[in-house]
Amino acid sequence: MYQDVEAIIEKSEEPLSTKEVAAKAEISLTDAVKNLLRLKEEGKIESVEKDGKVCWQKCREDEDKAKLEKRVHRG
Repeated sequence: MYQDVEAIIEKSEEPLSTKEVAAKAEISLTDAVKNLLRLKEEGKIESVEKDGKVCWQKCREDEDKAKLEKRVHRG
């Protein structure tokens, strides 16, 4: 279930609401919240506001961090 939620967020081009994540993962809202908060705590996803709702997306920091690491290793 945890990996399913992570994969759903990773594949999405747009931030997803908790309801959307729960529906795509075919889990309850409660389970979706638990998994989303765990992923956020681990730094894998972040919450953003979209149309007045809390939505979830892959952390942009990870991408920036990866780019920086590549530059550091080239030097």
